[in-house]
Amino acid sequence: MAGLRFSLIAFFCLILTSWNAMSQHISVNSAIVENFVRRTLISDSTAFQSNSLMARPILLQSVLGENKTQMNELSGLARPSLNLGGIIKLGILAPETYTKTTSHRPHTYNQGSLISAKGQQSIFSFGIYGKSKYVELQIKPEFLIAQNPSFDGFADDHAEIVWHRRFLWWNRIDTPERFGQPSISELLPGQSYLKFTYDHMSLAFSTENLWWGPGRRNSLIMSNNARGFPHLRLMTSKPIETIIGDFEGTLIMGRLSSSGFDPPQVSRTYLNNLSFIPKNEDDRAISGFTINYKPKWLKGLWLGYSQTTYRYLERSHEGNPYLAIFRNVFSGGNQIDFFSLPQNHSSFFFRLALPKAMGEIYAEYGLKDQSWNLRRLFSSIDNPNAVTFGFSKYIKTRWEKWPLLEISAELTSLQQYPFSSIVQANSWYLDGEVRQGYTNRGEVLGAAIGPGSNSQFIQLSIFKGLKSLSLNVERVVHNNDYFYYTFGPSQDNRRFWVDLNLGINLDLQKGPILISSQFNWIRSFNYQWQLTQFEGQPYYIGGKDVNNAHLSLKLTWLLCD
Repeated sequence: MAGLRFSLIAFFCLILTSWNAMSQHISVNSAIVENFVRRTLISDSTAFQSNSLMARPILLQSVLGENKTQMNELSGLARPSLNLGGIIKLGILAPETYTKTTSHRPHTYNQGSLISAKGQQSIFSFGIYGKSKYVELQIKPEFLIAQNPSFDGFADDHAEIVWHRRFLWWNRIDTPERFGQPSISELLPGQSYLKFTYDHMSLAFSTENLWWGPGRRNSLIMSNNARGFPHLRLMTSKPIETIIGDFEGTLIMGRLSSSGFDPPQVSRTYLNNLSFIPKNEDDRAISGFTINYKPKWLKGLWLGYSQTTYRYLERSHEGNPYLAIFRNVFSGGNQIDFFSLPQNHSSFFFRLALPKAMGEIYAEYGLKDQSWNLRRLFSSIDNPNAVTFGFSKYIKTRWEKWPLLEISAELTSLQQYPFSSIVQANSWYLDGEVRQGYTNRGEVLGAAIGPGSNSQFIQLSIFKGLKSLSLNVERVVHNNDYFYYTFGPSQDNRRFWVDLNLGINLDLQKGPILISSQFNWIRSFNYQWQLTQFEGQPYYIGGKDVNNAHLSLKLTWLLCD
């Protein structure tokens, strides 16, 4: 019990060092805290109220529910900083540093404001928090420093037709190979927000990272793979209880920006025509919503739906771009036609928590681009789609040092199997009209593996409170859509670009410092689809295989006594 109490103290000191931590957001970038909440919800159903965990950041209040004894006990773990007449409470947020380095090429996976770059980069974060009866303010900027050195990218010796077809993808998405040439230093608003709350609803202006859906490693619609974007967010502050079950929801209207960088070698031509087509660099408006439903009669089951759409801000003749999500909601004046909403990306998902079995199962299925209806959903196979499936199982051990073990796995596929989608370069997250695609500042807003890619991930972990040790292995097949479009006609099936990723994660606390560390060794087979064959060699030979080491370290200074 002493160990559990110590972990809970560290947990709440980590989140906030001011009065009433119950209404504080758990940042999507605080994986150690989110994982602690998830483990507790699944392995000890009596400690916390059921929560979908599918619309994040989540609030401690919605996790703890109405258990007054527990709320009072845990609120007392946070040290008051400044109390202005009992009306306004102020506190200091725990300072954080996050540093990572890679040896050969970029390896960035759900890391918020960090960029996709080789070498060392760091984020320094700090902030303050204030709260009155209805208003909350969190100012938590992030300072980014990145070396951003050059690295071997798409190979010069690829044939011109191979380069030309690569540009077909680059022309439809803003994911530069390198973020310019010099080193980068930038002050960002980070995980900041101003929020107004009344009863079950909140309205916030925020730059926080968001995560929608049940996925733990990949989310199809919204994740923290890119930096947070400025947005207005209307959301439930805790589940709304009805006679048919509980509901959660979030509605956003925000602004996305371009990276400002082009792909490599934009002067290349094919058949005397430039392969690169410059993009419109205007900002984009994004609007979207996610809604989660927990049926009253099915304990532990959450069902959800998410949808986003985006437009260039300059296209005012098409109506207010921030309200695009609402277009065509009403058809013929009064008839509701929900499934004909204009949409770019949407997904259905579920999460089934099994506290008695100490496990969970979840899945997400996504569709892209066109308006569709239920008949089209079940009868047509030519929609660009994506899918994620995962599970976790917890087992109590007899080892006092590590009393809880977890086995988890997640499979994600963004590859388009209808060949028509591949031929049209209509991969997931690509867009032929808004040619930045589904990105912000040069990084995909959804699944980190990127367009046309597939991932298989499995992890074995042991825990005690906040302390954890994990071993994992992941296989990533990079952009199979591009591979089949480029090399499929020649039936050259030797060039699949596949990464084998072996990782170890360690989280622990030393005095007032919470430490989260990660090491990955990545072996890339046929890196960037490279294979050079000389005359006289057998047909089946190895391509260009490279190694990449990735190390990250996150330190959080707890401010509790």
